[in-house]
Amino acid sequence: MNLKEFFQECREKDVFKNLSIYIVSSWVFLQVFALISEPLGFPKISLTYLLLILIIGFPIYVYFIWRYRIKEEHIEESDAATEALGKNLASSKSGIEIDPEKEALTLSAGIDRKFRKMYFIGLSVIVLLSALSTLFIVRNNLLPDKTPYLNSLLEAKSTDKIAILKFDNNTGDEQYDMVGKIAVDWIMHGITQYKVGEVISPKLVEDYSNILKASIIPSGENGILTEYLKPSKVIIGDYYLNKGNLLIQASLTDSNMDQTLMTFAPVECNPESPLDCIESLKQRVLGYLITDKDKKNNLQERPPTYKAYKSLLLAKEKGRAGESEEELRLLNQAIEEDSTYFEPKVLRVAYYYNDSDFVIADSLLSVLSKESTNNSRQLDLLNFYEAMLEGNNRNTFFYLQKEYNLSPRDPETNYSMMTLAQQFVNMPQAVDTIYEKMQMDDIDLDKCRWCEFRYYLKGLADLELGRPEEVVNLVAPFSKTGGNLFLKKILIKAYVMLGKKQEVDDLVANFKLVAKKDDWGDLTFYTAKEFLLVKDEEEAERYFLRIMQTFIPDDIKTEYEKELMAESYFFARQYPQAEKALKALLEGRTDDIKHQTYLAITYALTGREAQATEVMKRIEASRAPFQYGIVDYSFAQYYGALGNQDQALNYLLKAAAAGRRYLPDNYQYDIFLQDYKEQPKFKKVMQFWH
Repeated sequence: MNLKEFFQECREKDVFKNLSIYIVSSWVFLQVFALISEPLGFPKISLTYLLLILIIGFPIYVYFIWRYRIKEEHIEESDAATEALGKNLASSKSGIEIDPEKEALTLSAGIDRKFRKMYFIGLSVIVLLSALSTLFIVRNNLLPDKTPYLNSLLEAKSTDKIAILKFDNNTGDEQYDMVGKIAVDWIMHGITQYKVGEVISPKLVEDYSNILKASIIPSGENGILTEYLKPSKVIIGDYYLNKGNLLIQASLTDSNMDQTLMTFAPVECNPESPLDCIESLKQRVLGYLITDKDKKNNLQERPPTYKAYKSLLLAKEKGRAGESEEELRLLNQAIEEDSTYFEPKVLRVAYYYNDSDFVIADSLLSVLSKESTNNSRQLDLLNFYEAMLEGNNRNTFFYLQKEYNLSPRDPETNYSMMTLAQQFVNMPQAVDTIYEKMQMDDIDLDKCRWCEFRYYLKGLADLELGRPEEVVNLVAPFSKTGGNLFLKKILIKAYVMLGKKQEVDDLVANFKLVAKKDDWGDLTFYTAKEFLLVKDEEEAERYFLRIMQTFIPDDIKTEYEKELMAESYFFARQYPQAEKALKALLEGRTDDIKHQTYLAITYALTGREAQATEVMKRIEASRAPFQYGIVDYSFAQYYGALGNQDQALNYLLKAAAAGRRYLPDNYQYDIFLQDYKEQPKFKKVMQFWH
């Protein structure tokens, strides 16, 4: 029996019909269960278990088809054949006696044997595929992530989490509180720099204590560590005064903090120079944790002075609190107190870069780079900021990834890495991997300042990967809050992609009741542009009209309101009003390239090419260092609006090469460039930094 005959017989025996019943029924069952599981309170993993049951049951069902349908049918056919053959043999004149029952059974068995052999070969293949599918699902969903055994020793060590808790001040004097913070910070840096493991700092424990929902995790450091962060080792310590000297001691416990693995002998020093004994204690701790110290991975080659270190820690605290002027003052103070101290110098470069003072940042980096160093971590940080200032997004991603690999669960580092993956190199597929390093299921968003941005970047990545339903599931719970504007924007983008106009309208209307006027205007304008992106001009016009009815021209006072109205007129194609508003906005703002571009496009689309050309010449003349492709991007928009594809894509490629970021309203989300998204050159732009 060949394969064609086998399939023909399967059709005749309704094998395929029965298989399709199982597959379709399973699919419907999964869809229904997915819809009702959440309202019924089933855990998310329930759907995985149901899928496993259906996969395992499929080969069993295939066997039952044979056992109770095909085999019984064969037996019935055999009985009929026996009866017919008996009648034929009774009328034979040959005189040879043949047992009709045995002959009939022999003929039936011959036909059945060939079909049965091919049937069970197919069943074996189905069993194998089901087993592989089951193993794959179990491995990726039900088993904890394991580090492969064949990884290098260094990589294996780097996955080992070590928690450091606050050192207790037993001196009775509050002025020594900073000693404990410095001791923790210095030991933490040593563990990270020598790649002993991933550090869980007291600050991280405190952050999780504040943002985790109280009903999920028991309060206190022990609960956070044992139930959520789960380190392999915990370092605890304290310090006190003895006969005028400062003594610091520490011990190492297991993950449950109920067994001491190592007690380190106290170290003693002058209270005015606590870093002397802190460095000694650090070396003892590291000496226990590692056997081969690699000095080149240390960020600081020697301990700074106590006063410099204290100033640095205070500067970091002010930076987290948003007190930028005080942060800068303390960074400068730390450098004055210890001129060899590298960390405040590189943080000062970061300060000016984040404040868009690129010239100052570049000058400071140039001076810092000239200070000879063979320290690999210092070189990596210098290369990172050099790449940032050059607009070399590939190298920026590469050098930050080195720091990220040392502490992937640090909130700020994790968020920064997600930003670079999404907006610097346009690799949304990498955002998933980084996001999963820090689970958000138990996080209270209202208490977490960086969580909203992680959700936002995750949502942008999902939208880019064509997963708007996942975005809705992720951020819909925040649709009726007064804040979370970033999350509402990606939710609107997801709704528009899914064609859910009513949900969009409800979200914007509800937001108007709880939000500030400017925030509502921002969201409404964003919504109008999203409808323009899907070429629903009628719906976009409705939202532009709402803005124009809310922000009355005679009452407009702030610069933001001027920009909002000028851009609303422009994108609503009300060019006379747009021209007037843009001219008023640009008075005294010669460096505003964005709105100059809009004015040039307005001139060009209303037939005044000479005036449009004059504006674009002014934009060309404004080229300067550290613009990161803004002028080239302006020309790409201008030629894109005029339908000049070649010029638009040429300038767009130049803009990407100069470091123009992939923001939510650039490139594939730019209204002027929508018609070119499928062009090979456009795709090259999107993958430029891969």
